[in-house]
This record gives sequence, C-alpha cells and structure tokens, in this order.
Amino acid sequence: MTTVSKLFRSEHGYLSPYFVVDVQGNLVTNTITVTGTKIELTTGSYLGYNGDALLTPTTLGPSVTHIAGTLDGLNVNGTVNITGNLNLTLNAFSLSPATPGTLNNTSVGVTTAAAGRFTTLTTTDAVTLSPVANVAISPTGTVTVSPSGTLTLGTAGQTTSFLGQLSVISSNQTVTLSPSGTGTVTINPATTGTINNATIGATTAASGRFTNAEITMPDPTWNINRTYAATKKLVEEMFIMGYFSGVSAR
Repeated sequence: MTTVSKLFRSEHGYLSPYFVVDVQGNLVTNTITVTGTKIELTTGSYLGYNGDALLTPTTLGPSVTHIAGTLDGLNVNGTVNITGNLNLTLNAFSLSPATPGTLNNTSVGVTTAAAGRFTTLTTTDAVTLSPVANVAISPTGTVTVSPSGTLTLGTAGQTTSFLGQLSVISSNQTVTLSPSGTGTVTINPATTGTINNATIGATTAASGRFTNAEITMPDPTWNINRTYAATKKLVEEMFIMGYFSGVSAR
C-alpha cells in the first residue's frame, strides 16, 4: 500500500483518500484490512451487501445461506437444523453422537450397501434377505419365528437341514409329511425310536418289515401269547382265525 502523507480533512466528518466517515459515524471504504484479532458486531448491527444482511451477531443472512459453495471443513458445537427441500450428498462421513439419536424416513444402502450392526432391529414392513453369501443367525438366546400366516422353509429341490433337535409338541398341532410327485419320506434314525398312537397304511398300504411284532387281541378268544416273531405262518393263521371268529386282529 502506498503511503499517503495528506492529512484527514474534516467536512462534517472525516475525508481521506481511502475512506470516508460521515457525521453519523458510517464508514465507507473500498477494502478493510484487519491487523488485530477481531471485528466485533454490537447488538442490532450486521455486515451486509447491497442492503442485505450477510452476518449478524447471531445468524448468517440469506445472502450467505443461499449461495452454493464448498467447505473444506466445518465444526459445529451446537444444534444443526436443516429444513426445506435439501439434497444432501456426503461422500464420506462418520456419525458418532455421545448419546443415542434417531434416523427417520431414510433408506440406507439402497445403491451401495455396506456392513451394519445393531443392538435391536425391528421392522414393520417386508423383509428380504437375498445376499450372494451365506446368512447366519446364531444368537445366544432363543429364536422365535411365529407368523400369523403360513411359514415356508426351504426351496423345492434343495435340502433343508435341521442340525438340532426337532420338536413338534404343541397342543392341537397337525403334522403332515406328504410330498407330491416323486418325493419320498425317509425316517432312519441311528438308534431305535418309537411310533405311538399312529395308524400305518390305513389308506394306501405298503410292505413292512419287523424284528418283533406285538399284536393286542382278546385273550379269552385267542388264548395266545401276544408276542410272536412275524412269520408267514403266524400271519396266515391270524387271518384265518379272524375270519372264522369275526374278530379282527388289532
């Protein structure tokens, strides 16, 4: 800056080659160079341009907030309120509040999904899990799946494995194993199990093999031991005796 040796001239204020101070104390200048630590605004004052407030002691004026720009960094220690129709794009960010907050009416991972961790997860609409990798559900507590409608497990033609114990013990349950087409049912435990209170072959009979067959019959009529080896002779004798006595083997 060129040094000017001409003194100020008073004309209802101060007149200088670089600035004018009128009688009301208004400062008119082309540039302001601050060599101190601050420019302080008093109550009711503001920095403005063309009559519009740019900066007041408490707010940024519309002339600032409505101008598109780029910030290299922003630190906010108070509350941030964002209203209006705002498209917000964040290339990389981290949210880590000191106390739990909320995220509402926002889709997460729609275009590019990433990992997520939750303490509690509640959904009120459809849930679709279709990743290209495995899905593992392995809590330390109980898993309850209790829809009000039909529950479908597995995919036709694919194996559905139950590695733990399978219990169907609730009251009034109906259990049906009835695959259609060429489907089959195989029950083949490693140790001996039991089938109780069930009719076998009542509609469509098939072959059966047993090591021992126990048949309960009226002893006064048959007067025989109830436990026999399942031989061809024994079966033939039972049918013949049942035909003539009118009592069916049961």
